[in-house]
Amino acid sequence: MTSLFAIILTVCAVNPMVEINGPARNGVAIPMIWQAEASSLTGDELVLKNTDLGISIPLQKSLHNPGKFYFIIPDNAIPQSTVLELSAEKRHETKKESPFKLEEQQEKHLYLTESGKPVLCYNYGLMTRAGVAESFFRSCYVHPIWGLDGEMLTDDFPADHYHHRGLFWSWPNIMVGDKHVDLWALNGVKPRFEKWLYQESGPVCAIIASQNGWYMGDKRVAQEDVELVVFKADEIGRAIDVTLKITALNQPITLQGEKNYGKGYGGLYFRVPAGDHKTITSDSGYHTKDSNMMRMPWADYSGIWHGADKMSGSAIFVPEDHQDYPPGWTIRYYGINGVAWPGTGSYANAPCDSLELKYRVWIHRGDVKQGMVQEAYDAYSLTEVVD
Repeated sequence: MTSLFAIILTVCAVNPMVEINGPARNGVAIPMIWQAEASSLTGDELVLKNTDLGISIPLQKSLHNPGKFYFIIPDNAIPQSTVLELSAEKRHETKKESPFKLEEQQEKHLYLTESGKPVLCYNYGLMTRAGVAESFFRSCYVHPIWGLDGEMLTDDFPADHYHHRGLFWSWPNIMVGDKHVDLWALNGVKPRFEKWLYQESGPVCAIIASQNGWYMGDKRVAQEDVELVVFKADEIGRAIDVTLKITALNQPITLQGEKNYGKGYGGLYFRVPAGDHKTITSDSGYHTKDSNMMRMPWADYSGIWHGADKMSGSAIFVPEDHQDYPPGWTIRYYGINGVAWPGTGSYANAPCDSLELKYRVWIHRGDVKQGMVQEAYDAYSLTEVVD
């Protein structure tokens, strides 16, 4: 049984305390997104403090989502058994610049750096590749994603599967009304960037949110809202929270994975590049071979990637409130790791209905043990705000 901590946040007279429960200190920090229903906190420079222990934690307030806050509980502040009390206060020390920088390039890339080091690129414009058929040209995905030491962790337009694209989300079997299209292989429907919903950066994280449309030719059939919350890295890793919201428009939309041979693929996927010493691991241990629809709460893909001289990796975490938890997965040693949901089943959105999916991507140094993947998953899945 996992030992839990409790943190009491004192925020204001109207809403004097918020309780956060999570796993006791296990070696990793805990990135938090806190939606405060009632809060009188004002000002851009906020901290969580415990004067007795000398703890001061930056608290980032969202500029576009009222009442939403971001912070990272460092491992040395996480109690083993006692209750830690933190007060939200205005920062009195010198204001610090955000380590994050967002920069648009060529009207199709949005690059994110932290302290001058590359983090990721969101490709919102049309991406092409010489020698590749136009049918595979695409947009609205993340590539590259870099590791903490500058190594590239994703691949794009790989020769074995031209349609694979960094960190992406798509399904091979989509029914729009009575018409079948394939967003996975970009056949009959493609995502198209429409506008930025918001871009933010602060002392804790950078946030990118875009509105995209699913288009069958010129016909817009669904709206896709994407949010990436990219937390500061530490010596172990970096958390990237992904939220996908898909809204059917005038016709019902049904999502389904690949039906042939029970493969089930379709959902959120991470395509890795060529590498050495590649290993795929989940909560059940090391995987010696590819598999379809094996149910897992998380899966990690580590290796030594092109241009690197040591191990690093990426894991996908699924929250416990995800539909059909734990979902099936697609793992392939040629280079793919992803959540196969709804797999061989299906999910139908009625006109104007929305589907929301949430995940965390954990980028880490070392292998699955050195990257503390299980500990990071516990921090993600077991930490909750108690109203």
